[in-house]
Amino acid sequence: MRLTLKFFSKGYFKNNLNNEDVEKTGNDLYFNAKENLAANQYYTILADLDNVPDNQQSYIYGASDGGDKKTIQNGLNYWVVKYSTNQN
Repeated sequence: MRLTLKFFSKGYFKNNLNNEDVEKTGNDLYFNAKENLAANQYYTILADLDNVPDNQQSYIYGASDGGDKKTIQNGLNYWVVKYSTNQN
């Protein structure tokens, strides 16, 4: 299947709801959104990670269906999640 730039731009570019552009370190990271996250709506969360240990598991706390738990790696990682209730 071949994607055109027109299709890609319409299908994947959305508003950036991140409230801060900072570098964070540690095991229990969080993010602040510019606006409340609505219940039962999908959100894509991106993280560019460095120095990730082998076989490190991660998920988005409080999200439905286990928070899209997956093994993360150095570089760009993403999670697609939704919440069962509005998130303030």
